[in-house]
Amino acid sequence: MKKFTSSLLILVLFVAFTVGFCPNASAEQSQLDKIITFAKSKIGSTEYVGLCQAFVYQCYKAGGIDNGSAPSAIDAWRKWGVSTSKTDIPIGACVYFDENVGSSYGHVGIYIGDNKMIHSRASVGKVVESSMTWYFNNCYLGWGWQGGVHPSGSISTITPANDIYL
Repeated sequence: MKKFTSSLLILVLFVAFTVGFCPNASAEQSQLDKIITFAKSKIGSTEYVGLCQAFVYQCYKAGGIDNGSAPSAIDAWRKWGVSTSKTDIPIGACVYFDENVGSSYGHVGIYIGDNKMIHSRASVGKVVESSMTWYFNNCYLGWGWQGGVHPSGSISTITPANDIYL
């Protein structure tokens, strides 16, 4: 019994030391996780109404990427656009649109997969998660990376929000 108690004590101390003092890399969120988590935390917020590019910039900044911003979504597209493809858009990429063709502002959101994005939507007055179908059919420009920087890591899980607007 004494040998069992000693062995158990050693095992408990080993586990406590390992969990308590050794860094756990899997517990660290990737830049992509941080970007998406921040974006999702702002769903319903009115803080970025009419400031879609500022919203995307803040999401990337929350992910540890602060490589400059742009005065508008159109300017960001011109600086950091990567592809005009509508297929295989990477999760976390910025998706750019020209809703009012010829406008100097444009629109931008963050792609979260499954044909959806999170963006600050002025017409509904808050940050929302939306299907991109209408945007693809009417005003899609392409995708790129805020500040020209591809976020590191991968997405652990993405749970759709309850508020979905077109």
